[in-house]
Amino acid sequence: MGVIVLLSLMGWSTFGALRADASTVFVSETFTGSTTSLSHWTVPAAPSGHTNIACLTASGATAGTPIPGCQSPALDASGSGALRFTSTVGGEEGGVAYGLSIPTTQGIDATFDSYQYGSSSKADGIAFFLAAVNPADPAPVAAIGEPGGDLGYAGNSGNGNGMVDGYLGLGLDVFGNYSNSSFDGSGCSLPSWPGWSGGAVADQVTVRGPGNGTTGYCLLNSTLATDDGSAVVLQGSTSETNDAGRASALVPVEVVINPGSTSITTASGLSVATGDYEIAFTPIGGSRETLSGALPTAINGGIPSGLYPTSWIDSTTGLPYQLNLGWVGSTGSDTDIHEVNNITAQSITTTEVPVFDASLSNSPSSVQPDQDLTYTADVSVASTGNAESDQITVTDIFPSGETPLSSGLGGTDWSCGIAGQTVTCTYALAGYPAGTVLNPLSLPVEVTAAGGTDLTDSVLVGSDDAASDSVSDTITVEPPPGAAVTTTALSTSANPTTTGATTSLTATVSTASGTPTGTVDFEDGGTTINGCAAVALSSRVATCVTSFLASGGTPVPLTAAYSGSSSYQTSTGSLSQQVNGATPAISLTDSPSTLTSGESTTLAATVSTALTGVPPPTGTVEFESEPGGGGYAVISGCSAVAINGSGVATCATSLLASGSVYHLEAVYSGDGNYVAVTSSALAQAVTKANQAITFTSAYPSPAYYGNTYTVTATGGGSTSPVVFTGASTAVCTVTGSLVSFVGVGNCIVDANQAADANYNAAPEVDQSFTVSAEPTSFTASASPTALAHGNQTTLSASGLVSGATGAVTFATGGTTWCIATVSSGAASCTTITAPAVGTHGVTATYGGDTDHAGSTAGTSFIVTAVPVLGVSSSGTPPGASQGSSYGLTLRGAIESSGGPAYDDPTLTATLPAGETFDAVPTATGWSCALSGSSTVLTCTSTGAPISAGTSLASVPATVEISAFASGALQTGVSLADPADQATAVSTTAAVDVTAPPVLELSTSDTPSAAAAGTSYNLTLIPSLAASPVGPAYNDP
Repeated sequence: MGVIVLLSLMGWSTFGALRADASTVFVSETFTGSTTSLSHWTVPAAPSGHTNIACLTASGATAGTPIPGCQSPALDASGSGALRFTSTVGGEEGGVAYGLSIPTTQGIDATFDSYQYGSSSKADGIAFFLAAVNPADPAPVAAIGEPGGDLGYAGNSGNGNGMVDGYLGLGLDVFGNYSNSSFDGSGCSLPSWPGWSGGAVADQVTVRGPGNGTTGYCLLNSTLATDDGSAVVLQGSTSETNDAGRASALVPVEVVINPGSTSITTASGLSVATGDYEIAFTPIGGSRETLSGALPTAINGGIPSGLYPTSWIDSTTGLPYQLNLGWVGSTGSDTDIHEVNNITAQSITTTEVPVFDASLSNSPSSVQPDQDLTYTADVSVASTGNAESDQITVTDIFPSGETPLSSGLGGTDWSCGIAGQTVTCTYALAGYPAGTVLNPLSLPVEVTAAGGTDLTDSVLVGSDDAASDSVSDTITVEPPPGAAVTTTALSTSANPTTTGATTSLTATVSTASGTPTGTVDFEDGGTTINGCAAVALSSRVATCVTSFLASGGTPVPLTAAYSGSSSYQTSTGSLSQQVNGATPAISLTDSPSTLTSGESTTLAATVSTALTGVPPPTGTVEFESEPGGGGYAVISGCSAVAINGSGVATCATSLLASGSVYHLEAVYSGDGNYVAVTSSALAQAVTKANQAITFTSAYPSPAYYGNTYTVTATGGGSTSPVVFTGASTAVCTVTGSLVSFVGVGNCIVDANQAADANYNAAPEVDQSFTVSAEPTSFTASASPTALAHGNQTTLSASGLVSGATGAVTFATGGTTWCIATVSSGAASCTTITAPAVGTHGVTATYGGDTDHAGSTAGTSFIVTAVPVLGVSSSGTPPGASQGSSYGLTLRGAIESSGGPAYDDPTLTATLPAGETFDAVPTATGWSCALSGSSTVLTCTSTGAPISAGTSLASVPATVEISAFASGALQTGVSLADPADQATAVSTTAAVDVTAPPVLELSTSDTPSAAAAGTSYNLTLIPSLAASPVGPAYNDP
């Protein structure tokens, strides 16, 4: 379960509001001592059938006020305690509210420490609340809401009314039901939080909005939205108690509302946007987390129309003028200790709020029955706060024993009215500076209480925007003169008694003489028992018949208060009444009652009571089974099943084996009002169950020969596996779960599951489908892809599946080039005719076989015309002499009568002996080289492809003639293109080499000697030699 923080709208005030850091401190209380430092705390009434057990752990005053101690002696030392809402007892609830209201005009910043610990289970939780109140009568919350998933705040038609005039309820929810949509009031829509599924989610912090009765209380925000439902650690030690457990369970909380027009930052660093609430908490062992959202207002629709009276709402902000704060904690079948301490609430702005100071006195100082008394209320606007501009109201609800009087009521500037025991007075003037003292207010009453009665009167002072104040005055009604002393003795017809059992309480009033008259009030813990008020004495005896709820082991303090009379003084008698839990009826049924193994049955335990005026049984039921003498054991998943609002707990189970008779029983846990009880045993026989097989795999569609398929199926609960077999082995075989397709046709797979101890054999089922021939595909190609006319090409098919047989036909239109047999996935053949010139698109068709489907592929090849070559040379002289040189020009051509030369034509010139090329010639479009001792010149064209009708560039070369050459020398010249199947062409170039003429010269007549100055004759004799003989081609 968890802790919920409730925000309830009401007039707010403190015992003289304080100032700190320019803020107004409304509440500052530790709850750690033996009493509270503020007197205005109240312990509201609990819902019908419950008792508010809120108490101080450091106090031993179990009847102390304003909050009693938990036990005597105290649980904790003074200064180390906390405000406790529950102990580790199931079915408990506790809550407190501050007795004054807080104005919303300057915002509210409330901080406190929370603790949940002490149990291995998870109790409901803690709720911190703010509730709206009447600013003219800012009374605190009078009653807390229902325990359980409502956490004392929420309300709905299924569980009962929620907190009256609730505004915000913050749930520190360990059990997880506070975020459950089942606890919404009417008019709510479902959230879309990532971690929310609509049901209980444990260990969450959740905020609910405004509500009243069974309307509203809608979900606003949660860690289900911010943390995706991850657990928030809110529960401490599961075994430690008091100080030790508290130390392990600290979860600090801060709640801020900012109605202002600017964002604010609190002293703790919490940033709150304008018009928003912000809630911060630190999980155990974690870092601070926050939840925030827009404040619900009457303007934005967050406060449903008509939820509060319009006079309670500030028309500017849409917020309630005043809020009341407090907490509620509860346990159910699961338990936890729930506590808080160290509460501080203050305004969030530096603007002070108005603060009231009030005092209450009475005159005369003593009074007897049937005399008049006047209370005087003195009210001022405290100098510690701001000026008050709104109307001031004083409300006095007089106690029983005092009757308000109209005569003398009021005072200067006061206007008052009486409604039953309530007097409401408003001050006529407006605008009160701080420090203003209002005129005294007179509140006259007639005292009707008997002598010896203590009467406490309280007045509330409030306005729309101020911190309210409350003051009290107690008087003791004096006995009439001469009244006799009495004693009252209280007795009970049964002690102990049980929850709901009729119990007679008898009060006997004794005195020394005479017979007292008057009435007796029978009280339970200071509260008058319903139907037992003012029971008249008869012969000194008053009797009241009532019933009680269980007290959880703690005796109920009962009191009989004698009213006294004019002749007899009041007196009281008391006793401690022990109330034990009643025994409820419990029955167990199952549906269906006839079971087979594994079949789910729903066990239903109904826990009921015939008692009236007592809440129905709550708590849990444990379902147990005993299979034939083996002892009872809890059925898995059926432990601690919660009882619903109809008193029924259900659990579905299928954990039963066949062949046995089970004895089933339901064990009720008990709660605060009822003891644990076990149902009569229910015999349940379990027989073998039928089972069925369902194929869970889809067979391939289409299914092809050569492939495989893994078959799967689900069977029943039998321990035997599902077994697969093949019913058409020529088409498919089955090994384990692998189905292999070995043929073409209808494949049938059978599935069976054998029986075992709990299940009958499953009927055989089969899966039937068609296996088709395996699809094929392949690639077609031609080599070569380009060929000269008159040649052939090889056509091939490759890539057919292994195992394919048959043939591939290669054709173009109606022309079949060749047919090839398939082997090892391939086929090839050579064209049987010389294809015509042009591009030939070829379709290769595989005809298929028994298990393989046919398919086609395409390719193409090109047939070109053969190039026609031409060659010539020029520059060769008709004759030349030895040792000379001449220029030789070579020429080639691609004739127009043939096809183009796609490759590189080669021009070759071969010289005879006696001639050589002097160097490698250079020519455009040719790449030339010499070989054979420079006698062979080879030139390759670099301009491919060359179109038909193209003359190739000429190649100029220089030829040298040897000095010893002679005769006719013939040079061979050729042009070839073998790659394109062209016919080579050639030509020759010849030169006639002759020897040079041989010259002879002689002289005659030269004397052998001659004298100086003389002359002689010289005769020159030229001739051509006869051998060797060469012509003289020129002029010797």
